[in-house]
Amino acid sequence: MLDIHNELKTNAPGSSPVSAGGATKSASPAERRQFLPGRLWRTLQRYPIPFGSVGLLVASFVFWLAGYVAIANWILLVVVLLGGIPLVWETFRQFLRREFSVDVIAMLAIAGSLLLGEYLAGAFVVLMLSGGEALEAYALRRARSSLSALAERAPRAAPLSPAHLDR
Repeated sequence: MLDIHNELKTNAPGSSPVSAGGATKSASPAERRQFLPGRLWRTLQRYPIPFGSVGLLVASFVFWLAGYVAIANWILLVVVLLGGIPLVWETFRQFLRREFSVDVIAMLAIAGSLLLGEYLAGAFVVLMLSGGEALEAYALRRARSSLSALAERAPRAAPLSPAHLDR
């Protein structure tokens, strides 16, 4: 659902650059702390649905503990609608392309939770579906980064040895 296949590779400011000699340089703790707010902001921008769902679920729990059950339910409805609509729309588009996956079951669960008024269940389905996609995108980006770093270290041409020339 998230567009994980068309992301551009970006180097994070806190990542360890590789020098020409192959040695790595580590950032100091002060440099890492300096980049933490920026890295956190980029993560929130990249994955708004899972982080927004968690934040609103916590807010709903606080209102529920305070005795404001109606407000807690409205917040859960917001989570299901704002988080579920993009997920349901993308799943519906996949369904039209005849691409069937577990997302169809999640779409039915979200729609069913709305029809039955079980907003907490729908909010958790939205969180699980969007969180799984965010973790998949993160793992794919890390794998691409590792493979790119490995490809950069590979030799460009194989050396010819005298043993190969005799054949």
